Amino acid sequence: MAKVVDKIVDVMTPVGESVFCKINGIVDDYMGQNKYTITMTLGEKEAKALQKQLVKIWEQSETFKSRNEDEKETDRPKIPITKSKEYGYQLKASTKTEFIDKNGNTKQNVVSLVDGHKKPLDAKTQIWKGSKVALWIGAKPYETPTMYGVSLKLKGIQVIELVNGGSGGAFGGSASDDVQSFGTSSMAEAFDTMEDPDAIPF
Repeated sequence: MAKVVDKIVDVMTPVGESVFCKINGIVDDYMGQNKYTITMTLGEKEAKALQKQLVKIWEQSETFKSRNEDEKETDRPKIPITKSKEYGYQLKASTKTEFIDKNGNTKQNVVSLVDGHKKPLDAKTQIWKGSKVALWIGAKPYETPTMYGVSLKLKGIQVIELVNGGSGGAFGGSASDDVQSFGTSSMAEAFDTMEDPDAIPF
């Protein structure tokens, strides 16, 4: 069967606590990956609810259907939520620092930031460990020769309570499941034209 490509599904995470965040000019270059990345902790209830939602996205995907038809394993998708005794439940999402638009031009990617009332924040706002955040993520089912599951692209961050190098501050409000509050992602047009279809997206 021909390789299928699933569409991105927009998801808002529950509120969690930022552990590691490098975005918008501050590059996560671990092992040469050149990405923007955030890792956050979630409570057990919130983590399990999000995991259930991501598994549902997997089970409704064309990739899942294709693997089923080919009689391949489908019941152990890789979901980027981990659990450890030391850190509890953690979620990691990332995105490339650059993308190529439909005209072949290389452009800088920007992770959208809003406060608890959905008002835009400066893209250069530094989000330190301990900040209360919710993530706007693009969930995309995938398969490679060695694994399958759902990958998460970081599209936006809603900051409920900010911790940074200055005084920080609480923005109030609450997390939203309205992904439109972040506006239009500059990478949306590039999602379905990935140069390496065998790689895990994002």
